[in-house]
Amino acid sequence: MSAVFGVIGDIHASWPLLDTVLDALATGPKLDGVLLVGDFCCAGRGHQQNNERRVEYLLAVDRVFKTVAGLGVEILYVPGNHDHPSLSFSGNIDGSSRTVGGLVVAGIGGAGPDKMGFCYEWDEADVRTLKLPVADILLSHCPALNTDFDRLPSGAHVGSKAVAERLEAMSGVAVFGHIHEAHGVGQVGNCLVINPGGLGPPMAHPRAGWVYGTDAVVLKDLRNDTQVRAERRPGR
Repeated sequence: MSAVFGVIGDIHASWPLLDTVLDALATGPKLDGVLLVGDFCCAGRGHQQNNERRVEYLLAVDRVFKTVAGLGVEILYVPGNHDHPSLSFSGNIDGSSRTVGGLVVAGIGGAGPDKMGFCYEWDEADVRTLKLPVADILLSHCPALNTDFDRLPSGAHVGSKAVAERLEAMSGVAVFGHIHEAHGVGQVGNCLVINPGGLGPPMAHPRAGWVYGTDAVVLKDLRNDTQVRAERRPGR
């Protein structure tokens, strides 16, 4: 049987909603690991990134990981654009990969190519130079450009072309975050995709995600107890 991963969206220190998601994951299918898309809380912009703010931020991130560790499974994560890129908590796969349950999971942290002054932002060239394997699962905070998973309510697409190029070479699963409003599941080319949305604003909505090997992805809305599911289409 293929490995099963839980998925948690942008947390933004939303503790009650995080507890709701963890309860759903704990009572759902048995997990081999849990994937965190980043943006654990806000480290601040520019001049706000002082030592006092950094300590407060790291304490909040520590709380995230201690809380999620209650699931009793391996945690894999990438930092988001609101996070410091050098997070040293165990499980950081930004720019690297790890094998869990027989599946290779590779990570891309931060966001781009637009720059808004947050802690972790990059240019497309930075992503293209990453030495990552063609993974079974890609965990990327920033979604691929021109998909259903990078679209703002205005209709504008704000994802990354370089991440999209990674998807074109894959036939597994991509897990995205960053654009809270673009939550959902689907298939892009040969790759299943899930964006669990955000626990913090905008949206601030509790959703729990599951990745079933490379065969299916599920996203459950925990307020109305509905879910959406995408399975690999025949021949893909």
